[in-house]
Amino acid sequence: MLSNIVLCLQKPLTIHFMHKTKQLCLNKCIANAPRREPVAEPTALDMICQFNKLKPPRFGGGTDPLAYEEWLRRMENLFEVMDYLEGFKVRLATHQFEKEAEFWWGTVKPRAGEPI
Repeated sequence: MLSNIVLCLQKPLTIHFMHKTKQLCLNKCIANAPRREPVAEPTALDMICQFNKLKPPRFGGGTDPLAYEEWLRRMENLFEVMDYLEGFKVRLATHQFEKEAEFWWGTVKPRAGEPI
């Protein structure tokens, strides 16, 4: 290899040969690299299962604003580490509603443009 470098320094034409040799070697390495199978996009069910493994908090509604703020903070922390679209975050968050909050969402959802 060192002799090739010395030759390159002596003859400009050898530089082109060295470049070609490196390119051929690179092409061979790429051709012999293990192939990865394409990864399928996760389905909505996959994302829900993944989300539920994080044990998201439930929210039942009520009049205590601090309970809502705590629930919202915890949900935002979960979403910070998950790579979901905003619309899907709404679906996941509202899936955690129960009691009064679930009833409220049932009345608001059609006006919010969410499917019933």
